[in-house]
Amino acid sequence: MSVGTRANFRRAALEAAAELFASRDDVSMSEVAEAIGVGRATLYRHYDSREALLRDLTTFAFDDARRALEDAHLDEVDVPEAFERVFRALVHIGSRYAVVTRESVCPPDDEARLAIGTPLRTLVARGQQDGALRADVPDEWLLFALKGAILSALELAHTAGVEDAAAFGARQFLHGARDA
Repeated sequence: MSVGTRANFRRAALEAAAELFASRDDVSMSEVAEAIGVGRATLYRHYDSREALLRDLTTFAFDDARRALEDAHLDEVDVPEAFERVFRALVHIGSRYAVVTRESVCPPDDEARLAIGTPLRTLVARGQQDGALRADVPDEWLLFALKGAILSALELAHTAGVEDAAAFGARQFLHGARDA
């Protein structure tokens, strides 16, 4: 793979790292370098440690997730459609989102945490207010369930495709969270 400019190198390194880390935890810098077609020394010139690579991957993933949620315009549609858009946006990001959530990686800063958490919290609150979600369940529990459902949809996307996995995940989340 030709990585060309520094920006292209960064994107290639982070996408390769995300794919590798999404499949397992014990990924080496050598494996990341091999996946992008460069030597280990070249990777180390850009990232002096595995932790530095993971920190940059976290920033990259949060930026992608923030943009995807902004682009979804969640406040412009009803609650069920908004959850479908959340699933579609985050499943489309794929392995980057999975690494950050599975590893419980802290956001790079409070702004990033709020950029992801706020739209999801707002949507859950809106769903509880309009009856699409159970009001007797704490919002933190619903957010935890949402995170798990998105991760499950990410796994399903490998075999079912992004669109089908996102649609299925949203339906399952809404059905399980609907007031009886």
